[in-house]
Formats: sequence, C-alpha cells, structure tokens
Amino acid sequence: MNLGLELLVDLTAHDATDPAVCGGAASSLARLARSGLRVPPGFVVTAAAYRRHLADCADLPRILATTADSGPDAAALALARCEIADRPLPADLAAALRPRLAALLREGPLILRPSPTWPRPAGRPEPELSASRSEVGSVEAALAAMPQVFAALWQPLDASQPAPWDIDVSMAVIVQLRLRPGLRGVASPLAPGESGKPLALRLHGVGMDRKATQFIAMPGGEPLAGEARGWSRLPAAQAGLLAAAYLQAESRLGFPQDLSWAVAGGELFILGSRPVSRLPERWLRSPMTERFPQPLSSLTWDLLADGYERAFDQATEALGLPPMALRWFSCTDGWVRVNQAAVDLCLIPIDPPWTDLAELEQALPDWAERFGWTHSLPTTWLADLDRYLLRLGRLTTPVLDTSSVPALWQQVTALRTLGLDFFRHHGRVDLAAMALRRQLLRLLTAAAGPELATGLLQDLLLAPEGRLAGLVVELQALRQLAQEPDTCAWLGATDARAAWLAGPPAAAEELSRRLATLLAEHGHLGARYDLTEPTWEEEPWRLLGLLKDAEALQALLPIHSQPAPSSSDQDPRVRRGQAEARLMALVPAGLRVFTLDLLRLTRVYQELPELERYQVRRLAPHLRRALLALGAHMRHSGSLADATDVFQLSLQALEAWVQADCPTAQMAGTHGVPVQRGSMAPPASTAAARPAPAAAPL
Repeated sequence: MNLGLELLVDLTAHDATDPAVCGGAASSLARLARSGLRVPPGFVVTAAAYRRHLADCADLPRILATTADSGPDAAALALARCEIADRPLPADLAAALRPRLAALLREGPLILRPSPTWPRPAGRPEPELSASRSEVGSVEAALAAMPQVFAALWQPLDASQPAPWDIDVSMAVIVQLRLRPGLRGVASPLAPGESGKPLALRLHGVGMDRKATQFIAMPGGEPLAGEARGWSRLPAAQAGLLAAAYLQAESRLGFPQDLSWAVAGGELFILGSRPVSRLPERWLRSPMTERFPQPLSSLTWDLLADGYERAFDQATEALGLPPMALRWFSCTDGWVRVNQAAVDLCLIPIDPPWTDLAELEQALPDWAERFGWTHSLPTTWLADLDRYLLRLGRLTTPVLDTSSVPALWQQVTALRTLGLDFFRHHGRVDLAAMALRRQLLRLLTAAAGPELATGLLQDLLLAPEGRLAGLVVELQALRQLAQEPDTCAWLGATDARAAWLAGPPAAAEELSRRLATLLAEHGHLGARYDLTEPTWEEEPWRLLGLLKDAEALQALLPIHSQPAPSSSDQDPRVRRGQAEARLMALVPAGLRVFTLDLLRLTRVYQELPELERYQVRRLAPHLRRALLALGAHMRHSGSLADATDVFQLSLQALEAWVQADCPTAQMAGTHGVPVQRGSMAPPASTAAARPAPAAAPL
C-alpha cells in the first residue's frame, strides 16, 4: 500500500478537488489552484488519514458508548477531544508526513488549517473550529499539531451541523506555507447573483487594530472613491487582479463566493473560497399568481410548504450548487411568495453567457454541458408520473374507514408521502423552464432585434399540445353547447344544486353526456387551488355557473393563460408555424439544429409545470375527504365547532391532536384562539420541537 498517495494529496492534484477526500475548504482551494489562480504551496492530509488516526484512539469507543442513546454531551465531547488530540499520529502516517513537511519547511514556517467534509451551505457563516495552527516551524511541531486539528471537529457546534460521529463526517487538514502578508481580507459581492455590482473587501493590515472596508467596481476592479471605510487600501493594480480572480473563482465554483486573499511580496495569493455567507432576499408574489391566485388556508400551505422547499433544495444539489440556508417560499395571510433572488442564483450555472450569434455558435459545447440534463428529465418525470398514478390508485381503491382516527391519519400521511415523492423534480423543472425561455428570448433578440423578439416569442409558444390543451378544447366545446336558450336557463338557475339534480333539459342530451365525461376525467379539479374548496366531483353543480362565465372558467384552469398572437385573424397553429419559419430564416446554418432543439425543449418545459399542477391535484379529493373526516371527529370531541374548521389549523396542531392521549384537550387555534393563517413556522415556544413534515403538493 502506498500510504503517501492515500493519506496525503498535493493541492494541485485532481484528487484534492473531491470534498469527500479533502474536505470542502481544501477542495475549493484545489479547484482554484488547478484553474491557474496562485495559492500558497502545500498539500492536504486527507479524511482517510483522520479516520486512520481515530482508529488508533482506543478509548474513543468507550467514551461514545456512555451516551449512545442521546449522543455525546459536552463532557463526553471534551473527553473525546482530549483522546484524539493527545494520541500521537499513527507511525505510518507520521512516516509519510515527515519528508513532505521537511520539504515545505525549507521555504518557511507552515500553517495548518481544518477542512471538514461536512456541507458548506450558502447563506450561513462557516462554524469557527478554532483549529488553525500558525507559525509551525518544525517537523515535530507539525506532527504534534496535527491531532489537535483533528480533535477540533469534536467541539460542541450548532445543531444544524452534522455530528462528528456521523460516518460521512471527517476532518482533512490543509498544510501550506505561511505567508507574511502586508494586507489580507475577504472579497464578497454586494449583490450576489447580479453581475456588474461592486465587490466589498473586508481588509486586515499588519498592526491594524480594526478592520477596514473598501469597494471595487466590477468587472475591472477599479477602487470606488469615497466608498472605503478605515485606513487600509488595496492598490488599484492589485484590486484589478483581485476582481479578475474573483470572477474566475465564481465561474469555476459555479456560485457567488466569499474569497479569502492576501498580498505577500507584492503578489496576490488566494487563501480559500466558500459560498457567500449572506444571501439576498427578494420576495415576489407575481411568479406564484397563476398557481395560487387566491389566499391559501393554513393547513393547505402547511401541507405544501415542505414539498416546495425540498424540491428546490434537491434542485440545487442536482445542479451541483451548495446547499442554501434560506427559505425559498413564504406565506403571509395566505398569500404565497417566492424568494426570486434565490431562484436567480440557481439560474447562474445553467445560463451560459454569450452576446451574439457568432459567440453562441462557439459556446455550443458549453451550452450542451450545462443543459444536457434537460433532455432526459422529461422522460424521467413522465415515468414518475406513471408510478405516481398507479400508487395513487392502489392507495385510494379501498373504502376509507372514516370511523378510525388512526386509519384516517395513516391515509393523510400516505398521500403526503406520495405527493412529496412525485414532487421532487419540481424545482429542476421550474428552473429549466425559466432558463430555456430566457435562452430562447436571447436568441430571438440576437436574431430579430429587441423590437420583434417578444412578439416572436409569443407566437412561437402559442397553441400548446397535450392533455391540458385537450381540456381547454373540451371546455370550449361545452360552452358552445350551452348557448341554447333552454340550456342557458338551466345553467343560470338560482339554485344550481337543485338544477343539477333535476338534470338538463331534453334538448341538452349531448351537453349532459359530455359533462359526465368531463367529471369522470377531470373531477379532481375545483374552482380554487385549496383544500377548503370542494372539487367538481364533490359538488358538480358548481360547473353550471362556470360554463356561463368565460372569464371565471379561464381563471380556474390549471394552465398558463396563452398570450394573444400578434395577429388575431389567423389560427394560433398557423401563427406558430409562420413564426418558426421566420426564425429559421434568421439564424445562421450552423445554429439551425440547435435552434430547433432549443425551441422543442422550451415548448416541452412550458407544458411540464402545467401538467404537474394538474396531476398533483388528484391528491386533493382524497386528502380533503380524510381531513374532513378528522374534522368531524374533532367536532364530536369538542375541539372544533365545525368539521371544516380543520383547514384553519396548522399541521402541527392537527398532528398533536391525533397523537394526543386525550383528544378532547384544548388545541392552539381553537376555542376562540385565532389561527395564524399562512404561517411558515409555529410559535417560538414550539418551533424547536416541531418535526419537519413531509408534504403533498396539491
């Protein structure tokens, strides 16, 4: 076994870029070193070396076993740190380290820095491990300091950090030459994700007793006059080099960064990089208006929220982005909003920069690399849709036992789990739809000019085909059948329920037949996207008034409203074909295959979110039925005044009632205590104890 290669990795080696091998800090630094940025020379003592050292800590299993049920407390962690720090390095590891340390020490003293393998989320400062060892001047001092850096992983940390005894958590150590900087600091974007915004430099100088701040313009790095605070300044020439280094780091690592740097001997060095610790927030209502045009009840949003959050967390992981310590969605007074700033950050790695058609043609390999996954995702999604529908059928075929609270809660839980599983691709589908539409609009702008691009885009995306387009056609046909005087009177009856039960006039036999077909196929829809609203299959007479009101009918459809074609005297399909022919005549021959593929993908991803919204609503009738039955049990026990009040409870309150030993106990939000509608979290007194629920996106 070659221990030197297994336990020690040079910072410029490919293996050093793997965070599982060398930790997050070392892997980021290695990627920057391999991209050409200058870093202090050094190597990494890998996570395998840490695990090798822990295997020699004979007392560690005994220490951990004393608190096996709850995990080590502070006292046990202190004992673990002592055991790890005081234990000499294994002989084979020390032997592998000696020549590497001696060679590096010939150039000057060393610094040892921790590089744990846990995730490095954006939007949250990295935990301070207090583990760095500076001014290490000898081989023996470095060998003695190494176990102390290993032991720092066992400090009591924030609950959000993985436990050090978890199998996937290890500590690597960066060993580098110690610089003697005249000036050092961290460069961070003022507005992460917005190109052209200044960088903020937090500066430290030799002998400084406090930090200074300087701002430099991007992309050139020119110092902004009058914007600095404190005495130290980075000279203009080095500020330009830092700006270029930052752009390279952001591009290489695929996300806005906090870039650590230092100037030594008049040269700029990069000391490390991590995802920005401060993320912007920009809460917008408009992107959610088509999905949630009206306020949601408390319970509906509680069931939805976790599914939406997890879907975008999974999307960032699939796109190779760091995890983000933020909320993607909020709901206040029932109105759902999205953090558009976070969404825009996700679009950075899938939005290849190009300015004209010639540059786009040169960038096609990069485009294919960034968007290759968009070709396979629809197939994966449709396969998941088939499985979802089959599982839903099996889950809802038995007659629901409404007399048993445990059976009802089991049904709710199973439906939520099914919805969460089906919804896991939602984030990537939404991001792909936005990115592809942006790319198509940029292509149209470059080919036809900004004046014509928007109209051409609308025409190209007219007349979608598929299941939802068929629903629109069917509803339009029903409206045509409903124009007869006798039928109009039936539709406009004052008592719609009585009219429905009485049936349509004899002359409306065709309308009656097609209404029955509509309800059989689409009865899971309703007039509003909320569990408080009955579905069509539950109260079919609600359709009568809608067939009279074209605007109300269009508003309830689970699809985007289509923009009007630029010329209203032609069939939308004709307009779409003509727009496509114009586009193909405008793009050069080398881009025509790409253009057709981009157009096809944009159309596919225009329909996928709408089809998803249609299909997940199949959960609504079954969830509503089970929840109303639970509400009836709560009303019978005196916890609710009416069964429908269950929808104004939080998920936490409902779950507490189900699990309570005494179901008649008073609950938050009932007996006159107002329920907070749209709350993203429970009251502060219970927030820490609330488990993260699974969710069924409705």
